[in-house]
This record gives sequence, structure tokens and C-alpha cells, in this order.
Amino acid sequence: FNRFEIQISQVLHLAIELYDNLNYLFVLDHYDDITLFDLEAEPLAVSYYQMKTSDEKITIESAIKENWISKLYAQLNRPEEWLVKELGLITNMPLELKIRTVSDKKGKQKTHVEKLKAERTQFTSFHESIQKKIKADIAKKCHISENEVDLSKLAHMRTTLTITNHRDLVEKEMSDFLYNKHPKITVDTVKSIFAAMIELLTRRQACEDMPKNAAAQGLPLGNLFDFICIQSFVLFTSNLIPLPGASGGAELAFSMYFGRYFGDKRILPAILLWRFIVYYGAMLLTAPFSYYTKGHKKEKLSEQIEEAEEEIEKELDMIQAEKA
Repeated sequence: FNRFEIQISQVLHLAIELYDNLNYLFVLDHYDDITLFDLEAEPLAVSYYQMKTSDEKITIESAIKENWISKLYAQLNRPEEWLVKELGLITNMPLELKIRTVSDKKGKQKTHVEKLKAERTQFTSFHESIQKKIKADIAKKCHISENEVDLSKLAHMRTTLTITNHRDLVEKEMSDFLYNKHPKITVDTVKSIFAAMIELLTRRQACEDMPKNAAAQGLPLGNLFDFICIQSFVLFTSNLIPLPGASGGAELAFSMYFGRYFGDKRILPAILLWRFIVYYGAMLLTAPFSYYTKGHKKEKLSEQIEEAEEEIEKELDMIQAEKA
């Protein structure tokens, strides 16, 4: 399966969950698998998430071995002026903790497996032996002492999405969300909105490659071929919206595809200019021709009607003459 697809589904799941409480911004596969900023325009706090999936099981040992936890912890050392709110490890399976305890006076060890099935579990609530193992791994890979390691921002999150049905589950969540916000919305509109969002996110995640120093360079520039290709995606996506002129859907598609080229301050003027050129501009340019050709068509139609009437009258006269 494509892990990016379930990652997109998880972002939509989180977006719906946080919609009423946070003016958020999600960034996929740039800073981390999923990055959540608390404000879209001027973010102050940020949360980083690693998303891991498996058909069988996910253990804390594999998380340590594959550097999932140490990579998350390394986000605390970023030079940006953002306050790190949370470091989350998201899994589709319960996270298994193998805990060894001394069972009797002879020192025999007993091992039992604890499965984390809760929606969210802080690392600080793990068994002491597991915390010690995690701190030792982070200290070794981040080149700090174990006493400096702080697990308070780390959390495990168990997603309700599955590998096989994640798209269906998030579509159901999206439908319920839209019906709750707009009770009169139609089923076809809901399906079109969901399909458009999936198309936009999938295309952008598959094709977009942001430069590492994008913040220092400013807005990235594109060539003519890039714009032609992106415009074709905009038109394709707009056609999914069952409204006259794809109102709303066309603007959303343009902002999603071209947003990285214009930025937050210039995207609205760009949308207005683009919409005027490709839609309203075309209507204004063709209006005079429509007006004049409309008059000519009327005159031509009148002439054709008169000719037809004359022919009918002639035929009637001939029929009457033959009867006489």
C-alpha cells in the first residue's frame, strides 16, 4: 500500500477533529511526516508527528531501533523560534511495551507485554524501565546526557484508521462533518468536495519538493512549463465541482496548487486576476461579438421564414389551381 495515502487520511482526520478549536496549518513530509502549526499566518507553536503503519505489530523496540523516537526528539533542537508543543508517534496498531519485572526473591525475571490502545498516551506514563531505555537511546543518538532528556512532550497516538479502510473511514468523517455544518448539502456535493481534497493533497504530496532553504530564499520560482502543467490540474479539479463556473472550487484549486508561488499576501490578487482572465475576461471579450451576431442571426432567420412562407403560398396556389 502507499503509506502517503494513509498519511493524508490521518491529516484530514486531525483537521476535522481540530477544526472548531484551532486555526491550524498542516505541512506534510517537510519538517516531519506531519507537522501541525497552531496558526496559519504567524505560527507560534508547532507539533511534530511520525506516522508508522504495520499489518502485524509495532513494538517500542522497533521504534527505538528504527530511530523514530530519537528523530522526533531531535526536533527540539531546531533553530526556529517556534514553541514545540508535542512530539507524537502515531501508529495504526497498538504500541507494544515488553516489561521485565523481578518476580521473586531469587531474582527471576517475569516478562509481560503491555499494549497501548488508548487514543493518546504520554511517554512519562510508561513503565520506569521503558522510560530508562528510551532516555538512554535518545542520549546516545542526540549526544546529550540521560539527565537532560525530557520525555514530557513525547506521546503515543493510536489512530482509528486502518490500512485497508482508511479512505472510507475518513470520507465518512468528512461527510458527517459537512452535514453537521451544512445540513442542506447534497450527497453529490459532499463526494465532490472530498474527491477534490484528496486529489489536491495527493498530487501536491507526490509532486511538490520544497527546497531546504526555502525560508531563506523566499518564494520559489517556476518556469512556464510548470505553470502550464499546474493549470491543467487546476482545470481538472475545478471540473469536479458541480456548480456554474465551478464557483468556489476553481478558486480553492488555484490557491492549493499555486499558493507556494504567490504566498499568503499575493494569492488573493492572483486569484482575482486569473479568474478575470480565464472566465470573466473571456465573457467580456466575446460579449460584443455575441451581440452583433445575435442581430444578424435574427435578420437571417426572418429572411428564411419569409422565404418559407412564400414557398408555402406558391404550393397552396398550385394545389388550388390543379383542383380548379
